[in-house]
Amino acid sequence: MAKLWIGVDIGKTHHHVAAVDGDGRLVYSRRVANDETALLAVMAEVSTHGRPACWAVDVTTGLSALLLTLLWRRQVQVRYVSGTVAFHMAAAFAGENKTDARDAVVIAQTIRMRPDIPVLEPTDRLLAELTVLTGYRADLVGQRVATLFRLQELLTGISPALERAVDLNRKGPMMVLACWQTPAAIRHAGVDRITALLRRGHVKNAIQVAEAMVAAARQQTVTLPGQRAAAVVVGQMATEILALEQRIAAVDDLIAEQLDQHQLAPIIGSLPGMGALLTAELLVHTAGMTEYDSPAKLAAHAGLAPVSRDSGTVSGNHRQPRRFHRRLRHILWIYATASVYAEIAHRLGWLELDRALSAAELEQLSTDVGKWVTQDRALPEVIETFGPPSLWIGGTNPFCPKTLAYTTAEPGHDLTCFHLWNDFADTPAGAGLQGVHPEPVVLAVRHRPGMFPDSFSFTPEGLHRRPTADQRSVAFRSTVWIFHGDRARYASGVFDTLEAALAWAAEHQVTGTLAEYANGGAYDITVSEGRFTPSKAHHGTADHVAAFGPGLRHFHLTDGCQD
Repeated sequence: MAKLWIGVDIGKTHHHVAAVDGDGRLVYSRRVANDETALLAVMAEVSTHGRPACWAVDVTTGLSALLLTLLWRRQVQVRYVSGTVAFHMAAAFAGENKTDARDAVVIAQTIRMRPDIPVLEPTDRLLAELTVLTGYRADLVGQRVATLFRLQELLTGISPALERAVDLNRKGPMMVLACWQTPAAIRHAGVDRITALLRRGHVKNAIQVAEAMVAAARQQTVTLPGQRAAAVVVGQMATEILALEQRIAAVDDLIAEQLDQHQLAPIIGSLPGMGALLTAELLVHTAGMTEYDSPAKLAAHAGLAPVSRDSGTVSGNHRQPRRFHRRLRHILWIYATASVYAEIAHRLGWLELDRALSAAELEQLSTDVGKWVTQDRALPEVIETFGPPSLWIGGTNPFCPKTLAYTTAEPGHDLTCFHLWNDFADTPAGAGLQGVHPEPVVLAVRHRPGMFPDSFSFTPEGLHRRPTADQRSVAFRSTVWIFHGDRARYASGVFDTLEAALAWAAEHQVTGTLAEYANGGAYDITVSEGRFTPSKAHHGTADHVAAFGPGLRHFHLTDGCQD
């Protein structure tokens, strides 16, 4: 049977599917509805014309989610032809028509001629959920920014002095504007009434905010044109902004809860400047750090590596790239001193080292560190054992995460990076600042070559925070694996080992979630091991403890197979 390359031009309600053979001849073209029955019928029809070598799509968002899921469940290879690539490839074919049918043919021809087109892998459900949450948060932030700009404009039309006197990015002034919008109304409310409102909203420096707004209101006694209508709109906008901020905070909590379940989150989060949001976005945009087998490829994708522009006798001419993942570069620039970026900078010759190891010293360090991290270690032990680092990332505050990197002066040599973590502890008022640990503790060391997730060795503290499958030869806690079927009220299987659980699931072809549970209460164990620090009023309540997840490994199974 002849091989076929199938291109799909993705749409909201309908897709267009086109297939070409090895000689580039069009053998199939059809418009198909975006529903399961129609898509499965098209897959069967295409198979009658030849053996599908590969499918390709031009969209990877929710519009193509159903098609991609059906293809992956049939173990079909799928590639991604971006809109930019399809646009430039279209010029290689005759005609200027722009139709869905022609776009599908261009996509099919592209994957036939270009084996370098990236392959799409099935998305982990956790990453899919993080994608939805981070996208929704970005939409909410965009709404808040647009509403705030309009509010500032309208408030200036009511009272320029009032707009200048307060920071509208703060909760306090926004609460006041939701109740009183004009200088006369704010003067009438007075300092005491406004202060009482702000204190009910737990606003810091309530008296100072109230006094500043009343003082600004007293500077204007005239009424400006359109003020009455503008005041109504400002009040509604201020209320809307306060509601958006609550929704953003709720989404942030959901993102943090999802990150607790990802094994790379503690490592990425230990990098200076990487909070929950940036960690989630980095995992989303890099498919869980599985798409790159070297720091150089990550640098190229993010647009951090210069592009050569040589010709003839001109060499060594570099320029900034024009095509790259802009959001990924934004994330990496925000935390530009992270260990991966440090390795990129070192390979490009941009890094100035505080100390350069010899090749023998670096090799010895990389060899010894695997055994060294079998015990919990703190920052002073790192310095005492391995000496001052080549690069210190994260400052000297003992309550903040930091990364220590060791390498040679040769740009081609890898970095060995120690990821250390600490945080501010919750203390009673007046007790002063204290850390969760007296000094930052080592979670993991990145010293192995290869893919990012496989390059770490973990300390017991790191394993407790995020255990991995290949590094738990010693049981730091007793755990079991529990299977809970979709739409089932109760668990249907308990196993001592992951292997036994997966074998049982494959035998019975069950669909559901397989999760690891420690022996004891999930909330108590997670808090005692430092993987969760209660920081809000509802933390530790009966409802919160009853709904608290185990925070260990879990797998989603479909017909007995891992998704």
